[in-house]
Amino acid sequence: MIAARPALAIWLPLLVLGASCVGPQVSDVPGFAGLVLPPDTILPSIYDDPAMALKLDAADGLPAAVPLLSGFTGGKPTAYWDLGPAPDFAAPAFVLSVREGEALVALPHPPIFGRLPGDAGYSPFRRVFTVEVTAAYAGELIPSVAALNEAQERGLVGAAKGSREGHDWPVAAPGVVVAGGAPPGTAPITSAATGEPRVFLFEGKTGLFLDFGSTPINTGAGAITVPALDVYMLRREGGELLSEPWRGVDMDGDGDALDSNNVFAAAPPEAGYSPRCRPVDVTVGATVASIDTTHDQTKADIQAAAQLVVAGVPVAPPVIALRPEQATFNCPQRSP
Repeated sequence: MIAARPALAIWLPLLVLGASCVGPQVSDVPGFAGLVLPPDTILPSIYDDPAMALKLDAADGLPAAVPLLSGFTGGKPTAYWDLGPAPDFAAPAFVLSVREGEALVALPHPPIFGRLPGDAGYSPFRRVFTVEVTAAYAGELIPSVAALNEAQERGLVGAAKGSREGHDWPVAAPGVVVAGGAPPGTAPITSAATGEPRVFLFEGKTGLFLDFGSTPINTGAGAITVPALDVYMLRREGGELLSEPWRGVDMDGDGDALDSNNVFAAAPPEAGYSPRCRPVDVTVGATVASIDTTHDQTKADIQAAAQLVVAGVPVAPPVIALRPEQATFNCPQRSP
């Protein structure tokens, strides 16, 4: 069960905004709705609306404290977060960019989202749509998808163009703490998974998302999908899963229930890595040593996917049975 979060009143500063009174809400340009705002506009927070805040708290799927868990990949320990069930598609994130030579460089303007947790079409996985600003753009604030359309009509930006850049950016309620993550304002914006809270814009308001780094996306015809990475969840024949979080038991005696013998098929930034995980239940022999017998979360007989499966075929021994699950989860690994 997800623990209830304390009610927190927070102010979400935008890096591109100065502290000033709210600017004019009506555009000076006849025929426009005034959705594009002056650069010094202070926006309200989506969390100021009690009904919306309650909806987000119920639908974001995140606990008040997101623990950092342990497992293995490629023959060595890894650390990861379990962010709950995840869909197989990516939703758009519109990112304002400026052209520098042949490259488009993202501006500090926060990304614009069109869906929130609980909405149809919401996904924590995002495909970046780059929006190139024109010479007419003077730092205006574009706080919604509708405002983006208006900005295009006014000649401030060009058309949004889908990219092959994907991110794991789940929307969070205020006060969520990510264990092992970066505090706000400390990590540079990179492809790495930091868990840092960052600002996004939605329908004229600000909100927070958590930055869990890059994700691969498939941009073919139809929906933009996110590939799944197999995570092998081990159990001995006749036994329970070798996973403290799953069982709620401290198996290695270190005083917590955060460790496992879960084996990920890849790690960031390797080819094939994805934060979207598909559990595979693997039964191994009774003599296989794991964290419960070594009493060390970094030591186990099986630490690599190649010890379990080669070219799609189970390795026997140690594998006795192997069963992929249907559900998938958002379980990004912390970047090394």
